[in-house]
Amino acid sequence: MAVKLEARPFAEAVAALQARSGSQVDSWHWTDLWQQEHAKSFTVAKSAGFDILTDVYSGLETALKEGRTGRQFAQELEPLLVRKGWWGRQDVVDPETGDTSTVQLGSLRRLQTIFDANMRVSYAAGHWARFERTKDTRPWLRYVAVMDGRARPEHAARHNLCLRVDDPYWDVWAPPCGFGCRCTLQSLSDRDVARMRGQLKFKPPPDRMRSWTNSRTGEVIQIPEGIDPGWAYNPGKAGANQLPPAPTTWTPPPPKPAAPPPPPPLPFHLRMERTSSYLPKADLAGMPAGVADWHQGAWPYVDDVMRRAILAKGPPTILPPEKSGAYATFRGGIMMARSYTRASKEERSVTWRHEFGHYLDFYPDRPATYLPVEVRSVRAIPQMQQTLERWNAARAADQPDDALPRGADRATAEAYWRKHGISGLTLDDMIALAGSEGDPAPLLNAVRQGDPQAFLKAWRPRSPSELRLQLMVSDFIEAVSKCTMGGKDFGTGGHGRAYYAAVPLITAGYTGRHAVEAFANWVTVRSGALQQVKVILARLAPEVVEAFEVLLKEMAGG
Repeated sequence: MAVKLEARPFAEAVAALQARSGSQVDSWHWTDLWQQEHAKSFTVAKSAGFDILTDVYSGLETALKEGRTGRQFAQELEPLLVRKGWWGRQDVVDPETGDTSTVQLGSLRRLQTIFDANMRVSYAAGHWARFERTKDTRPWLRYVAVMDGRARPEHAARHNLCLRVDDPYWDVWAPPCGFGCRCTLQSLSDRDVARMRGQLKFKPPPDRMRSWTNSRTGEVIQIPEGIDPGWAYNPGKAGANQLPPAPTTWTPPPPKPAAPPPPPPLPFHLRMERTSSYLPKADLAGMPAGVADWHQGAWPYVDDVMRRAILAKGPPTILPPEKSGAYATFRGGIMMARSYTRASKEERSVTWRHEFGHYLDFYPDRPATYLPVEVRSVRAIPQMQQTLERWNAARAADQPDDALPRGADRATAEAYWRKHGISGLTLDDMIALAGSEGDPAPLLNAVRQGDPQAFLKAWRPRSPSELRLQLMVSDFIEAVSKCTMGGKDFGTGGHGRAYYAAVPLITAGYTGRHAVEAFANWVTVRSGALQQVKVILARLAPEVVEAFEVLLKEMAGG
């Protein structure tokens, strides 16, 4: 069954904006409401004398709830403001001084500024409410600037600054720090901080103060360089303080009914007996004997979950062997070339599991196109995007100071693995993957850092079947990373950029082919004889692996 994802509004951000709606203040100068006062009231400068505040607020609330853009907000509001006379440059009387001056009222650019400032302040309030709620488990805040060359120098200097949630520094330097500021705060756990320590900094740069005169009151105040006048406070905390307290009691959900006990697994000889339905004699007529061999030879390497999924779906159509290659069709056919009849049983099983992964993924009654409705695996595209973001962060991070040096002796490597190793694997498992002449240090460091590209470079296959398995793992990483960090841009045997770009985009830059190949390659790895690779891949891509395991268990009947 296809999963339909629906966007949901950021509840705390909406509540922060609504908390200001009860006090709508007509104002003339943008300094008439100052800093924290904006958390309690809603205003638009030069709105005095015009009945527009309710209209602007309603447009902002609708945009925040429905995820509309600033351009949509401005285009929908423009006709109404023009009718009310609040548009363009006009001569207007200041209600406080009585002076007449030519001022800019409404414009598309000004509406975009109003939209941007109110959205960012509302989101900051929603985020701060969550920071306070989760600070026991995520006690750190990281300043994140958009490092694209357009950030203010003072903001770029604070990128990756990490301080406690309760640090008074955030009372002044909490984004947004001015009009157009794109900086944000990110909450981190102690474990996050330990993992990112090489890129974080824990001492803020010194402030340089500048004098600014309020032209409305004549008051001279000191403001840090990099913060706009009126923004030297914490908009998020001020807005969050206006929200009702979060519920302090929690009612646990009713217990789930006990699942029925799983059916006892079929004895091995009965499972093998069932496989005879894949190979009826009528389909084997005129085919080389090896076609039957690669089915029977591959089956012992398949784990119970995949066996149950295959038995539940039924047999595929065995297509006549071609000279080379292997493929599965959307109509439920599988072709294995004659060349595979000469490979070892385990090597045959690698490709066999891959093609059966496709066979399980495809809906045989749907058109042969890579769209979300035709293949099950596209449900995992959000998890693929999440994994890719983490991979990119791991590659960008500096190697930790205590990384295992090349050529380390056995005792040093064992101490390192006890501290940073993976449960279920031994140091000898990792040394085996590094090859007889390889140094295990790059492999151990790559797995610890979560860098899939470095892992592939350090893995040295020792047999044809292991080399083919490495190709499947590299193809998995290529699919998840959108061809940015696999072993190579494949021409044959794997899938390169041209293959993935041959169909329309679906979401987040992925096509259906990305998900289809990633799923088939995970199915290949999870049932293979080299279980060390399965454990490592589950460590490198836990979000994707978990999503694919859910799909596979659904196919197997739960």
